[in-house]
Amino acid sequence: MRPVLRRRRRPGRRALQRPSRRHRPRPLRAVERRIGVAGGTDRSAAIRGAARGRWINILITDVEVARDLLDD
Repeated sequence: MRPVLRRRRRPGRRALQRPSRRHRPRPLRAVERRIGVAGGTDRSAAIRGAARGRWINILITDVEVARDLLDD
């Protein structure tokens, strides 16, 4: 049996042809529960940005991050 020869794809070509469904903002914001799970004070700025941008509406985090977010 002969091996099947496949044409090589250039890296990133598929991404340029059609947009990914994961990065479309409207369908994600249409979801009722958008849960963010993150911890560590080094993530506070990213968590704050996600909450302010309304990318998440439920947050699961640790006490230090919660206090940091509430102090602002």
